[in-house]
Amino acid sequence: MKIKQLAWRLGGIIVAITACLFGSVTYAMFTDDAPLRGVVIAGDLDFTLGDLTWNSPTLGTSGIGAASLAAASLGDGDKLVIDQQIDATFTGNNLDVAITVAWDGLPSGAVAAWFITDVNQHQVVPLTDTAALGEQVSSSGLVSASPQTWHVIITVTMPGSVTLYVDPASPAEVQPLHLGVITITANQVRG
Repeated sequence: MKIKQLAWRLGGIIVAITACLFGSVTYAMFTDDAPLRGVVIAGDLDFTLGDLTWNSPTLGTSGIGAASLAAASLGDGDKLVIDQQIDATFTGNNLDVAITVAWDGLPSGAVAAWFITDVNQHQVVPLTDTAALGEQVSSSGLVSASPQTWHVIITVTMPGSVTLYVDPASPAEVQPLHLGVITITANQVRG
């Protein structure tokens, strides 16, 4: 037998053994299963809006409902306090909620902040100080087993404006102030 033929036969045997080894790995199917043990608990995340009240400490006026706010004449530096009642249900296993309050229609330069109180007017979110509009705040103090009444308190100080020339012979024209929509958002976050 020649060396060349021996090399070809050894090469063929090596290829056959390699194919058998890979073939056995490819066709081996290993499976197993096990039952899932434990309890999966569903949750409930819900808001229901209640009454909206407002007051202006600088003007000495107040009202109930958003429509009554249209009668207020807010000017430079005036303060406005909005109190939106919500009935909140946050229940579930491993449930944490992040709340955001936004008010896109405020005039440029207005200074605003928010916080949440319980029905007894004790602040619960954030635990101290206030949050900026658009800031997301964890609400672990609000998790409850049944609907509870909370109050979202928003404080606004109107911006100062540039003084404009007004003709004293004609009455000043009052421009309506469109404040837009307040949005309160609750999102589930992993606890």
